[in-house]
Amino acid sequence: MSKESRQQSFHGGEQQSAHLKKEDAMKEKTMVRLLTAEKGTGYITEAELMDVIKNFDAVKENIWVHLANAIWDNSKDCPQREVEGTDLMAVFRIMLHVQGKGQSSILVKNGLMDAWNIDLECLYETALKNTMEQAPARVISTGDMIDYGEEKSKRPEEVSCEDEETYILENPGATGGAAAMLYPGVLQTIAEKRGSNLFIVPTSINEVLIIDDDGKSDPQTLQRMLMESNIGIVARRAILSDQVFYYNRKEKKISTATTPEGTWELQMELDNFSRMFYP
Repeated sequence: MSKESRQQSFHGGEQQSAHLKKEDAMKEKTMVRLLTAEKGTGYITEAELMDVIKNFDAVKENIWVHLANAIWDNSKDCPQREVEGTDLMAVFRIMLHVQGKGQSSILVKNGLMDAWNIDLECLYETALKNTMEQAPARVISTGDMIDYGEEKSKRPEEVSCEDEETYILENPGATGGAAAMLYPGVLQTIAEKRGSNLFIVPTSINEVLIIDDDGKSDPQTLQRMLMESNIGIVARRAILSDQVFYYNRKEKKISTATTPEGTWELQMELDNFSRMFYP
């Protein structure tokens, strides 16, 4: 190795070492607490948290379920549970509060699950129970979004069959609200109240649209709306799917209302359209 190469290697090592020291210092300064800790108390450093989360009993009440797409970049590094009838998967996050910044979370990786020594079903049941209890499902009609207020959101059982509204399903005040579609009984309750099967449009990881199958909407039109939104409006990290789903209230099952072939054709059409205006 030449003298110049050795110097570059040495200084590169110095820079990497300085970067790691800076990261460690930031972890010591950042104060966090688990979501279920009492407000104003229980804050620890981020570095200390890394040891705490290795104890499943210490963090199990703070694990939530989130939805992600099956082709998500991090899917190989974390435990995941397929959502039957969709191209979605359930992943898991440890919910936190960062002092001065608000809610945050840590993605549960495979190594952490191995340290906990639990199986996937136990993790899913624990996370789903926590998410349902700590972030209950709420719906709001799209007509109320312009003048939105917490008082306008409803519990699923408060949905009426007397209007023709499209509803947004979420868990307000929390990220990852699309996971509310996993809560047992939620889609069935809405379908029964509406007296209709439902289209489910996964507009982002934070919410889904619920639309009656009343003959006025078709999955292809809904998919076009969804994909145009995914391309031009929704941040890449918040995209959930290009597929539209269907809930059958008699069978109590979710299925995919659109097809991979139709999705590919529509993607090509939208890409060609974009190139016409943005060559």
